[in-house]
Amino acid sequence: MAYRFRVDLGTDEAALSTESARFAGVENRRAYERVPFFCEVRVSVRSQRPAIAAHTCDISRGGVKLASPVVLRPGTEVLLEFALNEGEGAPPEKVFGRVVRCDADVDANYVGIEFSERLSEIETPSLWQRLVNI
Repeated sequence: MAYRFRVDLGTDEAALSTESARFAGVENRRAYERVPFFCEVRVSVRSQRPAIAAHTCDISRGGVKLASPVVLRPGTEVLLEFALNEGEGAPPEKVFGRVVRCDADVDANYVGIEFSERLSEIETPSLWQRLVNI
């Protein structure tokens, strides 16, 4: 069965994009743009010891996507420790967050984490600087 779509060329791109997304059942709910970002991160969950070693895939001011060896359930509160290698003995940048999704794949479990507070230059200076320089 073939479907035909008619597009009015007088419609602006933003409206067309919104209509296309609505038609596909997809809405962009992200408040901040995500950018590729790769580093090691340790994920601490209260009920789980020791911390889980994971890697970031992308990041924004409001959250991060991780590749994790374990499944983390949505709603789980976590402490993330980003290993930014800012010099010998530099402490990791710590950020609190909440798991909002977890998708299993052949390679890993992809975990979406929303930060408790958006990244800022004051609270997370090293991570903020890395994000700004991307």
